[in-house]
Amino acid sequence: MNFEIHMFLAIAKSASTYYPADERHALHIYLRQPLKTEHNWAAAEAIAIKNGWAQIAFKKAGTLPPESKERTDAPFRSCYEAAVRDGDSILVYSDPIRSDATT
Repeated sequence: MNFEIHMFLAIAKSASTYYPADERHALHIYLRQPLKTEHNWAAAEAIAIKNGWAQIAFKKAGTLPPESKERTDAPFRSCYEAAVRDGDSILVYSDPIRSDATT
């Protein structure tokens, strides 16, 4: 493989019609990047926006080892596979984050 998968953890507000407006959710953004590159925060933000999210606050990011596909359960495995195949994917936690929760 001449690429690796980077995963970004973020909290963002819904800007789509799927979730109530302004509801905050945790996101995992998976991004295929060239080997040994820095996390591409701008690309991760663009993926979130493309998928109907706004006011994205990134918490952390990491590079997933190639064996992640075999070690993880669904839906993480399918997100990893989609990022390998398509270049990116996003996992949205369906439960909203309470407004009194620390971020």
